Amino acid sequence: MVVRHEPSAARQHMPRSPWRPRAGTDLEAQASVLVPLRFMGAVIGLLAVDRLAGRTSTSASSRSIQLFANLAAIAIRNARSYKEMEVQPRPTA
Repeated sequence: MVVRHEPSAARQHMPRSPWRPRAGTDLEAQASVLVPLRFMGAVIGLLAVDRLAGRTSTSASSRSIQLFANLAAIAIRNARSYKEMEVQPRPTA
């Protein structure tokens, strides 16, 4: 999903982050790409990537974002699995 930013309307739906540049700067986001993080068909998160003003997106950048989202979903699931293993009691010898 791509969200195009309008100077006034788009910002009301996105939370203000300390690292998000202020409107009117060279680093202002022109559009945001929202990619679901999926693991085995289940959505486990959401990746938001801003495209800065003056930059263009390509199919290669879209593929890179999707690849990163896939890897992030796997990493999140692995971290959750590891955490679950830590909580389980270990068998004694």
